[in-house]
Amino acid sequence: MVIRVRERREALGLSQAELATMAGVGQHTVSDIETGRHIPRVDVAIQIARALALPVEALFVVPGDGSAYPI
Repeated sequence: MVIRVRERREALGLSQAELATMAGVGQHTVSDIETGRHIPRVDVAIQIARALALPVEALFVVPGDGSAYPI
């Protein structure tokens, strides 16, 4: 799975703590997702995508699924 959360968060000038607050999750959760230590549940992925103003498919891409969303 390719996770593009960090790139989008940094492009928006947000800290992990700010994104966590916007998405209603803990900062540790954001950190673990960005480093690939944790794959989020669907509801958490949606919350993060909404906070970053992108479709969830743009942030969490399963290789070979045909998804291609530029950031």
